[in-house]
Amino acid sequence: MRKKWYIIQTYSGLENSIKEALEAKINSFGVQHLFGKILVPEEVKLDRGSSPAERHIVFNNAKILVNPNQDVKKGDPIIEDPEIHAKSDGIIKEIKNYRIIFIETIDRKFTKTYYVPESAKVETGIRPGARIRQGMPLTKHGENFCELDGRIVFTEKMKRIVVERDNGDEDVYMVYPKTYDPKVIRKGTRLKRGDLISEKRTIFSKIDGRVEVSEFTGRKELKIYKITKTRLYPGYIFIEMIMNDETWNIVKS
Repeated sequence: MRKKWYIIQTYSGLENSIKEALEAKINSFGVQHLFGKILVPEEVKLDRGSSPAERHIVFNNAKILVNPNQDVKKGDPIIEDPEIHAKSDGIIKEIKNYRIIFIETIDRKFTKTYYVPESAKVETGIRPGARIRQGMPLTKHGENFCELDGRIVFTEKMKRIVVERDNGDEDVYMVYPKTYDPKVIRKGTRLKRGDLISEKRTIFSKIDGRVEVSEFTGRKELKIYKITKTRLYPGYIFIEMIMNDETWNIVKS
C-alpha cells in the first residue's frame, strides 16, 4: 500500500513537541516502514535588520565546520583553526604580545593585515566597524600607519613566538594566547621539528541562527543571522503514513 498524507489537529504551540513524541513512539514500536514524513510547516526569515549578524573572517588555513544555509544553535562549533607545529629544530628566542588588525576597503576588493606589538599601544579608536583613512596611525608609538581607506573588520590579541634555527634563520609563529602552554613554550626552550607549539582552536556560535558563507580572495566570511520562524498552520501537523488500525492507534494516542 502507498502512504498518504493526513492532518492531525493539536494544540497551537505544541506542534514540535507532539511531532517528537510521535517519532519516538514510531521508533519504539518498530513501525517506521508504515510512516513517512512528519511535518510542521514553517516560514523562516533571516533577521537582517534589527540585529547585526555574527561575523567571522576565515583564512585559508582554517576549516569551516558548518554548511551554507545550515541552522546552528548557540554553542555549536563553526570554525576550527589547526594546530601549529615547529617547522625546524631551534630555540625559542622571544615571545611577545601582538595585535592583529585586519582592514578592508569599503568595496571589499582589497585588504591589509597588520601585526603590531602591544607595547606600541594600539589607538583607542582601532575597533571593529570603525572607518579608517590612509595615513592614520594604528598605534600611539612606532611607525604603524594605515595604508588604505576602509573599515576595520576585526582585531585580535596574539602571541608572536620567534624560534631561532640552528643555522641562524628565524621562524615566526602567531598563535592565540589560550592555545599554547606557557609552561612548555617559553623563552629558551629548545624545539624539535614537529613539536607542538599551539593546540587547535575551535570557535563556537554565539547565537541561534542560519549560516551564510561568502568567498573573497584569500579568505572566506562566515555570518550567522538570527532567524524568525512562523507557523504556517498553527495547531496542525502533517503526517505521511499507511492508515490501518495499528497506525491509527499510534497517532490518536
